[in-house]
This record gives sequence, C-alpha cells and structure tokens, in this order.
Amino acid sequence: MRRLTIAVLLLAAAMVSLPGCRTRNKQAAAAASGPVVSEEPAGLVTMIHTADPRAAVQLLRGFHEVEHDAWRWAGGDFAVTLKVPKDAATKGANLILKFSVAEVSIQKFGALNVSAKFDSMELKPEKYTAAGPATYTREIPASALQNESATVSFHVDKFIPASDSDQRDLAVIVQLIGLEVK
Repeated sequence: MRRLTIAVLLLAAAMVSLPGCRTRNKQAAAAASGPVVSEEPAGLVTMIHTADPRAAVQLLRGFHEVEHDAWRWAGGDFAVTLKVPKDAATKGANLILKFSVAEVSIQKFGALNVSAKFDSMELKPEKYTAAGPATYTREIPASALQNESATVSFHVDKFIPASDSDQRDLAVIVQLIGLEVK
C-alpha cells in the first residue's frame, strides 16, 4: 500500500509539473527563434491606445517605442489605420487625437500646429500654445466613411529634431487616436 501511495504521489507530481515545463519550453523556444508572428491578421479597432501592444499593427509610421506603459512619442509626421465604426457610414464620426505637448516644445517654439489628412481629405489645422494634455478633434462626414478602414496622417509643424543624445524626432506625446460615431 505504501508503494502504491508513493507511486500515485510521484505520478501526480509529474502530471502537475508537465504543463509548466511545456510552457517554459515553448517560451524558451520562442525566445530562441525570435518573435512569434500570428498567422492570422489582427482585427483593426476604431480607437487605438498607443501603449497597447496590439495597436502596433495599426501604427503605420512616425511612432517611437511605448514609454511608461502609457504613451508613445510621435515625430513630426505620423500615421495610423483605423477601422470605421459601425453606423459611421450613415451618421458620420469624429476623429479624435489625444496627446500632450511637452513643456520644452512650448518654451522653444511658443506654439505648434497639428493638422491631419483623413484618407485624401485635408482637415483643418489647430494651434496649441500651452504645454500639457490636448485634443485634436475633427468631424468626418458620413460620405468619407464608406470603407471598412481609413488611413489618417498627422503633421506637427514644429518638433525637436534628433540629436546626439536622442536619435528621435519628438513632436507630441500620443495616447489615443480613434473614430467615434456622432
């Protein structure tokens, strides 16, 4: 009976440790072979939180690495792909860019202008004269929202250029970009 109990305990211990070993082995194999790439394309979203790793597929250009698990610096020109929300093709939507202007930018330039292009439609620029949180919002008519997705390009007219100490162009700190049905 004692041998049977020991055998059952050993078998149970082995079974409990196997899933953990498999997980560690898969992680070790993945780390050794490089990043794992999903074979299925990630679904687009209408609202991008730039710190979300899943959002990276929609960040087309101009963004730097995530900082403080909360935001990304963007250069003077940056672009995203957004999913067009349900009902936007009939109701229209608002394009929203939530970002922050760095104090050093205001000290150096006094103000900066942010403009955007929604697919091929030019959107009116807006001037920002204060450091801190800011929002750029523009109405997008239903007629411009007939496709499943759209490319939005942003331009900031003044930015801190790359230097020896920081190889990045730094324009604004971006937290969120998206479309919201009116």
